[in-house]
Amino acid sequence: MIIFIILGVMVGAGIAIYGALTVKQVDENMVARLQRFNVKPAGTLTQLELQIPRAERLLGPIRREIARRVRQITPVGTIEQTQQKLAMAGNPRNFTVQDFLGFKGMVALGFGFLAFMGMTFFFHPGFLKFVLAIAAFTFLGFRFPDLWIRQEIKKRQKEIQKYMADAIDILAISVEAGQGFDGALESLSKRKQNALTMEFDRFRFEVSAGKGRREGFRDMSLRVGVQDLNTFVAAMIQADQLGIGISQVLRTQADELRVKRRQRAEEKARQAPIKMLFPLIFLMFPALFIVILGPAIPKLIFLTHQQV
Repeated sequence: MIIFIILGVMVGAGIAIYGALTVKQVDENMVARLQRFNVKPAGTLTQLELQIPRAERLLGPIRREIARRVRQITPVGTIEQTQQKLAMAGNPRNFTVQDFLGFKGMVALGFGFLAFMGMTFFFHPGFLKFVLAIAAFTFLGFRFPDLWIRQEIKKRQKEIQKYMADAIDILAISVEAGQGFDGALESLSKRKQNALTMEFDRFRFEVSAGKGRREGFRDMSLRVGVQDLNTFVAAMIQADQLGIGISQVLRTQADELRVKRRQRAEEKARQAPIKMLFPLIFLMFPALFIVILGPAIPKLIFLTHQQV
């Protein structure tokens, strides 16, 4: 055991010395290349590396390696679906597909490790149950980020749907006042920043970069996945094809969206008594029974004992 420890320390020291020498050589090469172009380096490679957060320096290489392994065994269709889900969720934390796959792999390994530690030190099951528990927790950890993305998609779609009627109303007023559609989108984004205005800004930037207006509308509809926005996009594409005035389309869409918003509010109001039924039965009624019948229970017990 002592020999193995000594060998391990020697190997570790050798790797550290080799790494230090390699980093120094890379720094010198980088400075020499930059000096050829009269560019002053912002710092050595070590200094630039230390500017990266510590968690990213420690976990970044592991996450990227896990992402590469997971991507190799993931079907192409699943990768495309993951990319679509990330776009619909608004790319939380600026995740790319590979970053998200690496995150899923790390969460799966973390859940599996927790299951291993729990089964080893607390439960002590048989070998078959031990393996099944680790496999189940690993699979649960692999699927957990998908549930998180699904919740992010629902939250973002709810925010977009909530602001749709007001946003289209502002666009209609701006266009009727004489602004162009792009200028109306810019005025809307200056009023308030949310998921919908961010999508409109992206549409505006893509169109200004050369993408067709119809293609930009279709891509925005696919990224969002909200029915009200899909209807608005279809109406705008149809107006562009038929040459209908945008102000008329925007006014019609704004009126329809306000009607839909009122109908959704009325529907939720009708659902409120049903949703309140279960809290009343399981939370409020037992407390009322205790308050009303509680004082009578000792008297009933006393009368029962007298009859016996």
